[in-house]
Amino acid sequence: MNTYYVELNFSGSNTIDTGIAVSQGDYGKVQLSIACKKDGQFISDAESAEIIFQTEKGKVINGDLTGSGGLYGYVFQGNELQDPGKLVATVTLHYEDGQTSSESFLMAVRYNPLYDQNLQAGPYITQLEKLQAQAQGYVDYIGAIIEQLRQDIGETALTKADLQNDFLQSAPGLKALDAALGPQILQKSNVVNNLLATVTGNVLDATQGKALNEKITQLYSNTTATKTDFTLSGVASGHLKFAKQGKLAQIAFSGVKLTDQLDSGNSIQIFTVAESYRPEATYYVPGLFDGSKDLILAINSNGQITVQNYSGSPVSTASQIYGILSYTTK
Repeated sequence: MNTYYVELNFSGSNTIDTGIAVSQGDYGKVQLSIACKKDGQFISDAESAEIIFQTEKGKVINGDLTGSGGLYGYVFQGNELQDPGKLVATVTLHYEDGQTSSESFLMAVRYNPLYDQNLQAGPYITQLEKLQAQAQGYVDYIGAIIEQLRQDIGETALTKADLQNDFLQSAPGLKALDAALGPQILQKSNVVNNLLATVTGNVLDATQGKALNEKITQLYSNTTATKTDFTLSGVASGHLKFAKQGKLAQIAFSGVKLTDQLDSGNSIQIFTVAESYRPEATYYVPGLFDGSKDLILAINSNGQITVQNYSGSPVSTASQIYGILSYTTK
């Protein structure tokens, strides 16, 4: 495995061009050894570190760094090298007090004509569609059980001649089943009146329909949509528009401006969302400022929303930031 050494100076703000060049499809064959220093000394007080790649086509890939004490390693997994051209990598250090610091460097990905980017076609079902399909399954199952348990009760006395010793009778109200058919008939002992059974071969009591209906109602109630609009203050102005349905959430940046200039290679936290809006993990999406320049918008599991500038140009106080964060909540 080829190892490339990168030394980052967290005292500066310029993106380093390392001159490193790898090829598409080199995943598992190439690793980075990254030294994080400030004023020539290793940064040893960071709690954790992560790396984000932005490809030539604007795709953003998040990776985990291994190591500590200012020296970290990373083995390419594959999709970081999917697009030939310039590859921007940003290393972010996280500290115990919630602060972060970042530095970026450039690499090159060589075109490999044998590299296959095709994906096998297949169906896609959203979270809401899964819930609806599950609820409909419960309804259909209860309907089948109720239909199975229905029995007509005759109004006249039965004789031996009225006993039917097979399941071929089609005329209603004329025959009764012979006791010899008992082993083929559903027994009361085979009817389960709870939702905890694990033994096969039993059926669910019809009275459990109410319990299942309540669970179905709860499933649908969990998908009720909510919307909230927050006005920013302090390090930024403008609005963050929140929308949430079930566990799916979305945050839209509306007329957001920073109070101070944000240089390329730096990031800033602009807001912390409420517990109910926090994601399971850190999410990154592309954003824009000044109409066409690239940013990375992020939200972590603690609810901190950050703006990360890797465009090569500063975000001025007059720049409007646009973007939409979509993610799954806890």
